[in-house]
Amino acid sequence: MSRPAGMIWTAGRRGIPGVDLSGLRHELPALLAFVWQTTGRRERWALLCAAAVAVGVGIGVPLAVATFLPPDPEVRQTVLVVLPAAWAFFAVSILISALASSGGRELLPRNQLPGFPLSPATDHAAALLTIPLNVAWTLQSVSLLTAVAVITAGAPGLLVQATVMTTLWILAASCLAQFAGWAAELLRSTRHGDTVLRGLALAAVAVGAAVVLSGHARTVLDSLPTTSFVIAAVVVDDPARFAVAGVGLLVVAVVSFLGAIPLVAALSRRSVPQVAAQDTRLRPRRSSTGSELGWLIGLDQRMVLRSAPLRRGLAVLTVLPLLAALLVPLPWTALTILPALVASASGLLYGVNAFALDGGGAVWRNSLPQPAAQWLDARLIVLVQVCGGGAIVVVGAAALRAGQAPSAAELAAVVCAAITAVLQVISRCARWSIRRPFPAVLRSSRDAPAPPVSLAGYAVALSVATTLSATLFALAGSTGAVALPVAILLLFLISGTWSLRRAATAFESPAVRARVTATVAGT
Repeated sequence: MSRPAGMIWTAGRRGIPGVDLSGLRHELPALLAFVWQTTGRRERWALLCAAAVAVGVGIGVPLAVATFLPPDPEVRQTVLVVLPAAWAFFAVSILISALASSGGRELLPRNQLPGFPLSPATDHAAALLTIPLNVAWTLQSVSLLTAVAVITAGAPGLLVQATVMTTLWILAASCLAQFAGWAAELLRSTRHGDTVLRGLALAAVAVGAAVVLSGHARTVLDSLPTTSFVIAAVVVDDPARFAVAGVGLLVVAVVSFLGAIPLVAALSRRSVPQVAAQDTRLRPRRSSTGSELGWLIGLDQRMVLRSAPLRRGLAVLTVLPLLAALLVPLPWTALTILPALVASASGLLYGVNAFALDGGGAVWRNSLPQPAAQWLDARLIVLVQVCGGGAIVVVGAAALRAGQAPSAAELAAVVCAAITAVLQVISRCARWSIRRPFPAVLRSSRDAPAPPVSLAGYAVALSVATTLSATLFALAGSTGAVALPVAILLLFLISGTWSLRRAATAFESPAVRARVTATVAGT
């Protein structure tokens, strides 16, 4: 596919010093074709359908809003006030995501790179192309485009201008986030890099908490630098300001893309022992006490906390919704959506391929003299803790910011929605983990539990199911009847329990368990 890894970096030979883009035009199409051909037919159709829906919604919804929504000065002013904060939150969210994943996901797993060496430019471009597979990124992008359509309703020329500026903002923020992710990974490879990054993260959290607690959050949001870009996007009689802002964003995107390539090259030159030393740390052995199931649960908990992508993913899934909940007070009828979002995102960390957490140790674990159900039970209990823990933290913070006590029906709706979301996630994850396991080593921060295409399909399925159920509970809570959310919860409990029982019955089959073990162990 390309030249050997040691020969692909020709700094200063031609073009921009230190940046070689010569192999990008050949390697990237070949890489995309290889990934497409090795993807199952079902995943291909799912990706095509998801892409068609995303493009249709991203284009159709703003056009429909701008065409059919009557101009309303009050609505326009309200959206215009909150839009700079929405742009800033989009940039911050993808920045935190890139920092947690050390630059982004991989189209080709790292253990396959010796057979298919990629240039740094191709690796970086491939990581950028996987960003739209993130449901959160897609939803936020569509929301920003819809918001500018609301502002520019009844003005087609202004809609085009605002859409171009918003698209440039999304592109620049994504490229800058990838650059920061690679830089953080390079810093993390130094002796004290982890300590520095953790100190910066704690300082940022402390500053954010101080701003929220001091009551100056509104003032800070009003003074964000994104305000100037929003004004340039929606002001029709100042073309010079629009041109300067647009060119500035385009320059940021190009410089960030090119500037990240030397960082990727430096990371690719690390030796295998250096990478292993960064990804692996010695831990003291813990004594095994309690029941067999308790010992297995403790083992799974330690594996989750010691896995870099899972540990950082849990931090991101707690910080981002927590930040949004603290900055934007939500009514109790809207709190049902928070546990759905957190639970579905937590399931994507490893739950969709839950047994991959064992890796090569799956063979040893399957040989232990224990009932087969305990292996599945322990993994699902830890998955419940992962999904439910983040949901409890986020809902608790949002409840404190709600500003008023809920009615009994609203409180019941939020609690029932949280239980239903967790149940939906673990039931689907148990079924997917048994039916379609993947070999995945969740050690490096860029590792993922499944290929990008499959992971995108899982993300759509989980987010749609949990969002629809959360909407149903929100409607039930608004009726004022406590019994209605509880009755809906009972229906979901019956369906989820039946699905879990089917998964447990399938996993008890020696043939199924052997297939899962052999797949996740890579044998």
